[in-house]
Amino acid sequence: DWGPILGGAEDCFFLSPVYNSTAIWKFALVCYWNSWIYTSANQGKTWIISPMPAGAYLRDIEFINPTVGWLFVAEFEESKRNLYQTTDGGQSWTLIKRTGWLDVELSFVDAQMGWAVACDNAYCSEPVAVRALLKTSDGGLTWEILEPQFVP
Repeated sequence: DWGPILGGAEDCFFLSPVYNSTAIWKFALVCYWNSWIYTSANQGKTWIISPMPAGAYLRDIEFINPTVGWLFVAEFEESKRNLYQTTDGGQSWTLIKRTGWLDVELSFVDAQMGWAVACDNAYCSEPVAVRALLKTSDGGLTWEILEPQFVP
């Protein structure tokens, strides 16, 4: 029974893939208080397993290439709603931004430019969630809210 090791099997799920190419495969095993990123450079014959920041629930993870990615973890306590970045494929993570978001969907096109749909609810899909479309041009350090505009 892997439940005690993983924190209870019902508390875990896979995000697959978080990055996939012909050379590098990555997926995340997400459990409520701990998560890991698995990386294979040989079509799954061997895997490197790296822990992700602990203590909060992983909400989204995005890689633009085998080494550069972002990770958002959150819990209801505001000090634990954090955006992290990796430049070494997930071996280590650097806190780059504390936010007020509870849920987010990240989308980066390169190491600087990205977008996010963020909300103040545990799930942005909930009808009561207040959502915002955000843009970053500095890799996630700062975010600008994009307001809808009507074109005449």
